[in-house]
Amino acid sequence: AGIRAGDRLLKLDGKKVEDLIDYLFNLEGPRAELEIERADVHGVFVLDMPEGEDAGLELEHFKVRTCKNKCKFCFVSQLPKGLRRPLYIKDEDYRMSFLYGNFVTLAGLTGRDRKRILRQHLSPLYVSVHSTDTRLRNELLGNPKAPDIMADLVISLTTAYISTPR
Repeated sequence: AGIRAGDRLLKLDGKKVEDLIDYLFNLEGPRAELEIERADVHGVFVLDMPEGEDAGLELEHFKVRTCKNKCKFCFVSQLPKGLRRPLYIKDEDYRMSFLYGNFVTLAGLTGRDRKRILRQHLSPLYVSVHSTDTRLRNELLGNPKAPDIMADLVISLTTAYISTPR
């Protein structure tokens, strides 16, 4: 009975949950309805949470999207050998930027990602720009397919207030 470790959270108050952001975004109020999957069986649980307390659920961390750029200045590539393994992960994940303050180039965003950022007003995002000239930026990133950063920032700044470092 009840929610157990290993259960998969499918929906929260009728809204699909893909990751921690969806969970936090949709968890409102003192009562929540959770749709759970356990061994291919779906069940619905209602949580009543005392005011000021969280649901007490621990979600498995999402798979971090890694960077496909080959930046000439990549600080991760310049780290000395022998450090903790997590330090060598080259993430390029807007979710990590929103949740933990990691910097992203936005070069790996999909159309779906852009829509989600706007829909959920995910801000701030910490964007590493390097250059607003697309040709030069692509050269610096070592990624000839990186999109026009100004188009992403203009769309984002007018709707979601994505912040850039000064």
